[in-house]
Amino acid sequence: MVREYRDYLRQHGFSFTKAEFVKHNEWIRQRLRQAVLRIRFGLDETPRLLLATDATVERALVAMPKAQALLKSSRRSRRNANLTNPGWCAASEETAAGAGR
Repeated sequence: MVREYRDYLRQHGFSFTKAEFVKHNEWIRQRLRQAVLRIRFGLDETPRLLLATDATVERALVAMPKAQALLKSSRRSRRNANLTNPGWCAASEETAAGAGR
């Protein structure tokens, strides 16, 4: 489909080098995909379909369990620090309150 689009552009008077086209290939592919989805499924479904297959969203979803584990670990460490050194929490809160002045 990308090749056909390139040929279409050239037939309609657009000029560009191969390097320029290759440089923007991913953007072109995304826009073509978006157009096809919009035509096939309509404006309401297209954003959902684009997100469902977006590589960045996929990586974020894969990273979520690790992020949740890190958050739990951080909370546990903080709670343990407060139990072993109760003044630590109060001192931290005073420092934070003083920074807001």
